Amino acid sequence: MRRAFLRSALFPVALLSIVGPALALDHVLENVTIKGGADGSELAIPRMEITETNLTRAEINKLLSLDASADEANALAGRLQAKRISIPQMTLIARGDDTGTIVISNQLVVNIDKGRFERISIDGIEGKFLIKEAGAGSLSSGPIVMQDGDFSKMLDAARNGDMLDGVAKLGAFSWAGLQMNFPDKDTPRTAVGGNLYKIGLASLKGSTTYAGEVPLKSVGALEGMTFVAPLASEAGRALASFGYEKLDVGMTFEGVYDPAKRAYSLNDYTISGVSAGALKFTGAFGGLESKALVGEGDERLNALSRGDVSALTLNYVDRGLFGKALGFYASSVGKDVESVRSEWAMLVTGLLPMLMGGDPASLKIAESLGAFVRDPKSLSVSLKAKGAPVRFLDAPTLADPSAFLAKVDVAVTANK
Repeated sequence: MRRAFLRSALFPVALLSIVGPALALDHVLENVTIKGGADGSELAIPRMEITETNLTRAEINKLLSLDASADEANALAGRLQAKRISIPQMTLIARGDDTGTIVISNQLVVNIDKGRFERISIDGIEGKFLIKEAGAGSLSSGPIVMQDGDFSKMLDAARNGDMLDGVAKLGAFSWAGLQMNFPDKDTPRTAVGGNLYKIGLASLKGSTTYAGEVPLKSVGALEGMTFVAPLASEAGRALASFGYEKLDVGMTFEGVYDPAKRAYSLNDYTISGVSAGALKFTGAFGGLESKALVGEGDERLNALSRGDVSALTLNYVDRGLFGKALGFYASSVGKDVESVRSEWAMLVTGLLPMLMGGDPASLKIAESLGAFVRDPKSLSVSLKAKGAPVRFLDAPTLADPSAFLAKVDVAVTANK
């Protein structure tokens, strides 16, 4: 069933490239049913329209019927061009111990050509399922859209038998309105609050600009990623003991690569949480040839190993997380919160200078960390290379604090 679903649900994504002129054939397939195994599971496609394609009807039928071997399927998938592929509705029906139905609406692919596509989209997903000995669950999603993609290298890698060598390009991606509820088999359905885990996503967006194969600027944002555990479950009890009814997380990202300077700037990587706080990373990296981003296999790893870092910063703004962590630890050791706060502040200010070998900078760092523990509002940590950037290859030699501080300036400020 898995093979059938992946081959057909992602059929428009996979049917990509051909060498030579297109034959401009139009096909309409109706009432396509793909059986998925002994349990009777199946994928049902009432109608599929393929416009201006080069594959014959027999080749498309072979790909969908699972009669083709993996090699034949990869070859067929790598030969197709099409102006448009439309699947108004596709239904996955699972049977056996776990049953359910998932309906994918209005899947559309526009302008596939040699592994590249203009747009792939679906309007939504709706599903219900029943897990044996656990209960019923559901799945729903709003639109998912991919634009200006190039999966040709991934297809080549699949044909060569090594998917790790495939690098995909994607100009833009968006996903909105995910909600998934699935039952916990270890929590009774009759428990207070039920036995459903609930995962939600308000939106996920990203885009990348390229110079040829090389990504120049990438930005992304995730909003409203939520997680709710059954109250009676182990995860639910852990969240409650930490002071949370649910997790509500967001993320933003921005990175810029300059091929001429072989430099990568991490301008923003922020993880934030409602009633928790926000943690932001930035960095300046150098010595990175383009193969570090688009190379294949060992080529990419070797290019990355020749890189270096000249600056890193970490900024944290607290909105309740530190206090909840403090309270959780105090409760676990049977102490009051303020006693633990004093102990942590004394530990930081007394022990850190010793761990840093008595370096003069350690006293100021310890003072700032102690101030944050006593009144947690914000904390900033800045690392800058002294002189030449620090090579990635030299990282193992910096495990000793004295060696690290000989090459890196460390500055820590609190509540500013």
